[in-house]
Amino acid sequence: MKRCKAPDIKEWTSKKNPGMSGALQRFIIRTSVENWTAVTCWGPVGQLNEMTEDLHVGDSVSIRNVRPKSLPEPVNSEENADGVRKFDVRSYLPPLPSDTIYDLDMNNNGQINTLFRQDSRPEILAITRAPPLIGSGNVFPLGLLETMLASLVGKGVNLIGIVKEKGRATVLDTKYGSRVHKMTVRLFDQDCSGLNITLWGEEHTFMAGRFISFQTTVLLSEVRISKDSRTGLPSLASTGKTLITAYPHLPAAVTLTSFLTALDLSKYRPVVPAIATLNRVSCRAVREAMQSQSACSGLLFAGRAACYLTAFNLDGPLERLITFRCETCHVKVPFPFPQTRNCCSNSFCPQLYQAVQPSFDILCNFTDGSGTLSNVRLTGALAESAVGMTVEEFLNLSMAARESLKWDKLFEVVDIAVTVTVSEVDLFKKTLELIDLIFL
Repeated sequence: MKRCKAPDIKEWTSKKNPGMSGALQRFIIRTSVENWTAVTCWGPVGQLNEMTEDLHVGDSVSIRNVRPKSLPEPVNSEENADGVRKFDVRSYLPPLPSDTIYDLDMNNNGQINTLFRQDSRPEILAITRAPPLIGSGNVFPLGLLETMLASLVGKGVNLIGIVKEKGRATVLDTKYGSRVHKMTVRLFDQDCSGLNITLWGEEHTFMAGRFISFQTTVLLSEVRISKDSRTGLPSLASTGKTLITAYPHLPAAVTLTSFLTALDLSKYRPVVPAIATLNRVSCRAVREAMQSQSACSGLLFAGRAACYLTAFNLDGPLERLITFRCETCHVKVPFPFPQTRNCCSNSFCPQLYQAVQPSFDILCNFTDGSGTLSNVRLTGALAESAVGMTVEEFLNLSMAARESLKWDKLFEVVDIAVTVTVSEVDLFKKTLELIDLIFL
């Protein structure tokens, strides 16, 4: 599924019938590997918002009570009698086997519902991995594209690679009063160590947020190459016509999967000295490392600190202590757990029916004489060791038992080891990781 335009929902007021108003939202729907069509949803703005707020590009959906109509002739940008700007759907669709598109009227029981992955038939799920029908030209491997960037400025290209790293998702305010979403992702392959692509728009950044580093193979269609105004070098960015396909059914994707299977991932991870050899540091030194500027990516700081555990809220809401993640892609799924139907909801996960598992995700504070490290994540086996039990055992505790456990641990002296790493995509993005915790 692809949403057509931004803003997604457009309100209208009838010029023929004063007092009559509503809203519409348009989607591009892929109905099979070969076919696309368009659906226009009509209804009250509040009801339309409620029905479509959780829909995203790439979702599998069921559509009910739609009305077919003929594909209109090409139109200009004038408004019709109801004050709704005419929409030339032909500019968003490849040639169709028929001239049928659809209207969905929410006032006549029209519905669009997201399908849980385990409710979708395999042939429907396969559509999300079929290469897009729009976009022209060959698919560039990154190594070849890197050598040709200067000669392709001003053109749109199709490229394929493996996700290496994701930058921060940011929201920018434009001079026109609108807000745009932005994220940079870095792709690599066997011939290219890394190439950055800037993704624009809420849907593109949402999809990129579910990419899995060193796992997701992604096809980007119609990526624009332009000259950066600051550096003068070629840069790549998505546009409104860009389509993103994870794990595409292409021979190039098979080659990349084979390359990734044989890859030694350890050489891509920062080299951390043995914990016993780390220098003693203060909490203030760690905070300063997080706030410092860095000219290169990788490991920036590592050290050990003796301090007090000053926040360990084991008696807080479970959604702030436990996360449910897919065993394969590690993407977090909604809480509470029963609503997830025990299945990964990430459409980019390579395992279609992978179960999810609970794990600790506890925010802790550590304090010494120099200050406090706030909201440090304690996760995985290290968290189970600190709590003294598994997640499953913790979930069976009463509130009184959880509160007692909290006070047994709180304000105890601990010895922690931490690292600070800098993103390869964004030098302003730093990650603080707790790699050891021992109660003294």
